Amino acid sequence: TAYEITYGDWSSDVCSSDLHGEKFKQMNESMTRLRHEIRELEWRVARYQTEGTDPDLLAAAEATLASKKDLLSLAHTEYDGLRRQITAEEASH
Repeated sequence: TAYEITYGDWSSDVCSSDLHGEKFKQMNESMTRLRHEIRELEWRVARYQTEGTDPDLLAAAEATLASKKDLLSLAHTEYDGLRRQITAEEASH
């Protein structure tokens, strides 16, 4: 049955470029979500600064913003690494 197919059997039937394409799609979707969250947090931080919001709330929003920016930077690094890996694989064939 289909449930008895092992990962090894499945992966041998799937083209490497298909797997890379799916990974790129997932990474792009994640980066798009992060960019949206960053824009929203930047707006919120600016509003908090303008309105004189509670300093603890402002600090929490700024910390969350910094974390999201770090995550986006890591995602870009991973994306670039995967792109270099694909280029190297294509060059070796």
